[in-house]
Amino acid sequence: GKTLQTLANVQIQDPYFLLSFSPEANLMAVTADMLTIELRDVYSGEVLKMIERATPAYFAEFSPDGTRLAVGTTDQFAVEMWSVDPAVLEQTLTGFTTAAPVYAVTFSADGKFLIWYARASVQVMHIASGQLGPALSHEDFVSGLALAPDDRLLAAGAAAQIGEDYTPIIQLWDSNAGQAVGRLVSPQGVPVSLSFSPDGSLLAAGAAREVVLWDVQNQREVTRLRGFNDALNASVFSPDGKTL
Repeated sequence: GKTLQTLANVQIQDPYFLLSFSPEANLMAVTADMLTIELRDVYSGEVLKMIERATPAYFAEFSPDGTRLAVGTTDQFAVEMWSVDPAVLEQTLTGFTTAAPVYAVTFSADGKFLIWYARASVQVMHIASGQLGPALSHEDFVSGLALAPDDRLLAAGAAAQIGEDYTPIIQLWDSNAGQAVGRLVSPQGVPVSLSFSPDGSLLAAGAAREVVLWDVQNQREVTRLRGFNDALNASVFSPDGKTL
């Protein structure tokens, strides 16, 4: 990391494509048909383990610590939680319902929760117990999500009717109570990337070619980071919270 020298370069060739990768586990999940998911070494591309499924997977995402792989299924709204070493199915999580045929999940930063979302609907699930929190409904499609380090405050990028205008916002929720606790007007558009600082005091919201940093407690803008040459699609704080 100090030299920024390329350590490895592995090409994923057609018909294979990349589902997810984990720097923590040095693994990437690759598939050609969504039935067989290959867990490959990031540096060599060598196939280390395989997950075989009877029905096609819908998506796959590594947990933040790289020890598990969440696999979405197409035959039902369900997520299979596979351990990586060994590659064994640990649990199947269900309960999220939506009229939309498209859904996805993302992990909380500590890996304890899944955030389910489909169009304008969001729910937070405690993985160990499989318990779903209240349904959080928005006026428009949700484009970015983040759960704060307290595993309670949820930020969702969407749009809402404010006066006569449909306005890009960040909706803040108490995800345990299912109550809206704040609304930040997003000046640069609907955020596609949201991330909390490790202490939960700041929220970084990326949209277009800007990142806005918000003071979470006071719900006010702190600063804007500009000068990017292309549209942003991801942002994350360093573990010490000093860099983004």
